[in-house]
Amino acid sequence: MKAFISYSTTDKPVAGSVKTVLDNIGKEAFLAHEDIRVSQDWKNRILRELKEAQIFVPLLSKAFKRSRWASQEIGLAFAQEDVLFIPLSIDGTIPFGFISHLQGKLIPDDGDYEELIISPIIGGYPHEVIPGLIKRMANAGSFRSTEAFMLPMVSHFDRFNVAEVSAFANASIDNGHIRSAKDCRNLYLPNFIRINRSKMTSKVRKALENKIA
Repeated sequence: MKAFISYSTTDKPVAGSVKTVLDNIGKEAFLAHEDIRVSQDWKNRILRELKEAQIFVPLLSKAFKRSRWASQEIGLAFAQEDVLFIPLSIDGTIPFGFISHLQGKLIPDDGDYEELIISPIIGGYPHEVIPGLIKRMANAGSFRSTEAFMLPMVSHFDRFNVAEVSAFANASIDNGHIRSAKDCRNLYLPNFIRINRSKMTSKVRKALENKIA
């Protein structure tokens, strides 16, 4: 699964942060001005990347809207089949042109927009993303990182398959940071058990319930 990040050079720092989020969940992200070498035919490379991308992330801003390339990249991505659009707004600029019917998400002032990116991908391609998110959570080394890593999955617990439920439950049993983090223990994990009770063996369910009791 590949992603294409469309942005104005003015917004390059934000684009770099979005690429990092995608890289961290194992999704190859193309960032035109970073990934195109001077010697390459950049137009052909961009067209190829747009054709191959399953995820398109336009970083909406006044500068982006003024760009002569922005509308063309949106149009080319829109012409492809089964592309997931994740419009993120830097300054309140709303989706326009071919994506004017979509709801954009305003990037918060604290710059913490991981969930804005991950949640739509889980919604569109759950089993392409969930295993990697569980693995990342399983390796969390603090209460704070545990809660941050689990949060993007919380609203998608009902999408987990049996293997993912088992991996998530066992990670929560084995990693003390997961089961002891306040929001995980009091909110997320009880909700996970309630939703996925039928997908867990009684042994695993009881072990998890005992750990968070």
